Amino acid sequence: MVNESTFARQSLREYYLCMTLADHEKNDAFRKNLEELARTAREEFDFWARKSGVRGDEVQISRIETWFFLRMRALLGLSFTAKYIVKRKKESVAAYMQYCSACNVDADGRAVTTFIERLQSISERLEKECL
Repeated sequence: MVNESTFARQSLREYYLCMTLADHEKNDAFRKNLEELARTAREEFDFWARKSGVRGDEVQISRIETWFFLRMRALLGLSFTAKYIVKRKKESVAAYMQYCSACNVDADGRAVTTFIERLQSISERLEKECL
């Protein structure tokens, strides 16, 4: 099972990746969804960082991964990139659900459930607007 520090690192990477993609995006609907994903990822990072003690300066952001996503968007188009991002969000939701099933239904569980609902909502919107 994935732990809190891994969630924190993944969330911060997703934040930077979505912000970079949004900065380069010309399609308004896709850019707005990327910006919302970035905000959600930042909130997720803040939550997981408090739980795990991970600091933002400890997380390495892969320039290769960022370059890969920018090239993927340029070469393979909006639909392919949106599908890939939706797939990643679904993987995050599955990991969060597994985490929730192992934790008590307390404030942390409710916070993670909120993240799950937001990620599912954004993923559905991406599928409707960009595919």
